Amino acid sequence: GCRRARSGSVCDETAQAVFAANCTALAYTSVDVVGELPHDPLPPPLTPPGCAFLFLGEETTRPAHKAAAGAGWTYLVHRRTASSASLSRRAFSRIPKLLPHLLFPRLASGRHPTTVFLDSKLRPTAPLHALERFLAGGTNFAAFRHPKLCEGRCSSVAWRLWRAAWTGCSVAGVGREEGRGCPSPAFDWMEREASAVLRSGRLDDPARLVAQVARYRADPAVPPSSYPTYIDGGLLVQRGAREVMDAWAKEYFLSGGADRDQPSFARAVAASAATGRLAASELNIRTSFEADGSTFRHWNRGWSTAILARGAPRAFDGAADRNRTRRWGGGEGGGASGAARVVARLALG
Repeated sequence: GCRRARSGSVCDETAQAVFAANCTALAYTSVDVVGELPHDPLPPPLTPPGCAFLFLGEETTRPAHKAAAGAGWTYLVHRRTASSASLSRRAFSRIPKLLPHLLFPRLASGRHPTTVFLDSKLRPTAPLHALERFLAGGTNFAAFRHPKLCEGRCSSVAWRLWRAAWTGCSVAGVGREEGRGCPSPAFDWMEREASAVLRSGRLDDPARLVAQVARYRADPAVPPSSYPTYIDGGLLVQRGAREVMDAWAKEYFLSGGADRDQPSFARAVAASAATGRLAASELNIRTSFEADGSTFRHWNRGWSTAILARGAPRAFDGAADRNRTRRWGGGEGGGASGAARVVARLALG
């Protein structure tokens, strides 16, 4: 069970907190840095009391000088064990992120709680009950495609010409090398994102990322053309999604790859689908601009399910924010439903 998560005593503390608050749905995030939390995270609006969990590394401290910082979170110290002692800080913080089905136990009813992971830099604007709706229709895992991943324009001649030049594939989608399938748009974007991350230096071991993507490209059992999606890992919703979460965690922690988790997700889903262990109906991989208003633009300005915190939140903007909140079912009244309006929109600095 939880001990597989290499998380030590935090497993017991988490279970006790979930049972005490009877969390049928919960939010969580995880941070491991030296010193103060670099951001003031917020749980989603309307999260039940005691059902938002922030896992802190042993050397991470709360910003005590900010009275409102972290309001609404239950803080849990995530201590390293012998098996996690060598992990980088980013990789260690991924243990709760990728293993919620182990950390958060079944409820007394036997039902799995719905868990919502939020990158600690995000300020959520959608209430928890709206995020739960992403699991309607029998799916047990939901996320958003990367905001810049090709979606509706992929059939255009211009895009196909660009893709041919970028990947070495013909416009018709045939590889230059006989017998090699052209990469899917997801694999294309994974390579582009890997290049951007390498340029930025935002990873522990650049050589590992280079080798990881090269290994994925060269694997005939799971060819680049079979990759179905590439997600933004900043917001994840799941309920008992053991198959996809276990596959993702195994690929991330055991394959010798880099400490960025998006490539390992793309690979894990492609491999699981190829072997029949994972059905497409189990996943709700949403586009960046859904018709129901549930956009997710991690790195962009504007209204979204959650947006990146790059400055102080601005004041509530009256009618404009009430209109935006209606799309989430937040309501116009006071009390719990009206609380969604108070944090309805938070602008980037």
